[in-house]
Amino acid sequence: MYQQPHSAKSLGYETPDDGNWAIVNFFRNEFLHPAKVPGNLNVLYGTAVFAGAIAFLRNFGDMLVA
Repeated sequence: MYQQPHSAKSLGYETPDDGNWAIVNFFRNEFLHPAKVPGNLNVLYGTAVFAGAIAFLRNFGDMLVA
């Protein structure tokens, strides 16, 4: 059977015809795929630092202004 060179199956992704819901396939392909985990962790760390900075400034921002 002929497959396109850039199909999801040739790239190692799961296809939606495995009987799972679309949201489960999306979660597996975008969050748990080994090639995407380092990038996802970078986004998570960046978001955590951003949220921590906002929380810090909301609580202690008046001490930073003379």
